[in-house]
Amino acid sequence: MNSADDYTPPSSAEIASKQNSPEALRLLLAQRKMHSKAKFWSTIRTVGVAAIAIIAPILAILKPEYAVVAAAVAGAWVFLGRTFLANLQLSKTHKAAAIQEDFDVLVFGMPGLAPKSPRASLEDIEVLVGPAEAINKQVVQQKLENWYPVDPATSGLDAVAIAQRANASYSSRLLNLNRRMWMTCVVVWVIASVSVGMAFSWTLETFILGLFLPILPALLDVFEQWRLTTAASRERSELALSIEEKLAGVEEHHVQPQDLLIWQERMYSLRISTPQTANFLYKITRESNERAMKGAADHLANNSNSADGGRS
Repeated sequence: MNSADDYTPPSSAEIASKQNSPEALRLLLAQRKMHSKAKFWSTIRTVGVAAIAIIAPILAILKPEYAVVAAAVAGAWVFLGRTFLANLQLSKTHKAAAIQEDFDVLVFGMPGLAPKSPRASLEDIEVLVGPAEAINKQVVQQKLENWYPVDPATSGLDAVAIAQRANASYSSRLLNLNRRMWMTCVVVWVIASVSVGMAFSWTLETFILGLFLPILPALLDVFEQWRLTTAASRERSELALSIEEKLAGVEEHHVQPQDLLIWQERMYSLRISTPQTANFLYKITRESNERAMKGAADHLANNSNSADGGRS
């Protein structure tokens, strides 16, 4: 294992081979399943907010006297979501990020960086991946091979940087879609609420007391999710851009081994703080996002290979 001071990335051929090794695929499968567990608690939280947003207006229409009860329930759910449910989600997210870190360290031949906690135990990983004879089938079903785009003709240094950028850019695109989904939900709710108020000829006072206030806590929770998702998408986009700029640099301004270690720590920090994205969004956009990721990686690899040819 390299130390941080003398880290030398493996060749691109070694990276391409290592990421498809049984050990690496096992880690990748485990982190995907751990993320699914985190998304489960995130989904429970979201479903609760959605239920409040739907039920509260109905109560306001049919039973105006229950508006205060609806507001109390909304407030209690937001409290539960930001404490108990959020802690469950965060714990699983941290463990998934630690497993992903182990995968990256293995594939990129990096030294062990700062200890990650909480992290999944060996027993946790065994339970996640299941019987050894079923791993290959799951790997094929989830399309886990060739996780990072790697051009064998690219230097190992640039190959790691391109893979890191691909990860950051892919996640940024996915989070941006998630952000738009949250905003769409809010806009649809506002339009529906105003339409209901107009249909029933509500006064402004009735609208505020009977409809808006009961679900205000849930609405604030949705806004917070949108804000966090927006920030996470922007930070990953900025990371991808900084890597791209380094790849385009020459000589001392080009990518250095220490840059890779710094970016890796940054990626871990983003992984543990990034809101979860619904599985259905990931699935319906995976093909197009992976095509975009591979196209960008091929472009960067071609530029890197041309530059290396000019320097040699």
